[in-house]
Amino acid sequence: WTSALNKHVPANSEDSGKQENENTGNDGEQAQDAVPVRTLGGQIRNFLWRVGRKLQACNRWAYTYIGMYNYSFIEGGEKAIQLFETREWMDIVRDNLIQNNLLMASIVIGGSSGLVSVVVEEVDGYTFTSLNQPIVTSFWIGFVLGFILSNVLLLGVVGSAVNTILVCFAAHPFEFDRNHPRLSREMREVWSQQVW
Repeated sequence: WTSALNKHVPANSEDSGKQENENTGNDGEQAQDAVPVRTLGGQIRNFLWRVGRKLQACNRWAYTYIGMYNYSFIEGGEKAIQLFETREWMDIVRDNLIQNNLLMASIVIGGSSGLVSVVVEEVDGYTFTSLNQPIVTSFWIGFVLGFILSNVLLLGVVGSAVNTILVCFAAHPFEFDRNHPRLSREMREVWSQQVW
């Protein structure tokens, strides 16, 4: 398996000159079967780099590429990363400001749902459980239900829409400008102040 791995491992400058057991004959020449072999450390480093690259391809922008171009998940993720690296937007796409705001909104909605469930239990006399702590239990039931539903709606739908806008703006800014000149101008003005 090492010969198959060596065939796919890019040569490192530190590894390329090393050989397996430089067998010398009586006249000082190398034996025919001595072949260059990369070190185990180089093979492990390359393997980890490849695994890291594949894991990096599993990102939230891959779904946009699946929907727009019908790529596979890994290929779509790789294309998205290549697009953002080419545009030098990796700092922008690593920023989770929108996802954090949507998560905070989901927590607030969950807390509000928990408070509504406490009010329903106390005012109407409706009991959610037969545990000794009915107020705490009703709050947590309402909180979990409100958080999950809002998380699906906010983080799922709105977060995906934001990711799609970012990918589309990065991939085809001129088409966006041609079809929606006012929105394109607004995005370019804001981005020129904040990003460029």
